[in-house]
Amino acid sequence: AQFNLAVMYSTGVGVAADIVQAYAWADRAASGGEPNAGRLRDSLKQKMTAEQIADTEREVRERANPRPN
Repeated sequence: AQFNLAVMYSTGVGVAADIVQAYAWADRAASGGEPNAGRLRDSLKQKMTAEQIADTEREVRERANPRPN
């Protein structure tokens, strides 16, 4: 499901195209062992600015390690 969301966001099929969301979902899918997700993530990364990459990677880390309330 995570990889499918990454593809949808990267192509704009079914959702508004959003490279940042596509990268985030591809990264999650790759972490979960989806073999094609790493390739998609790397391809998206080449199209992103350094700021987009940093923001997305920070968001992914924060979601993986949420702060206690």
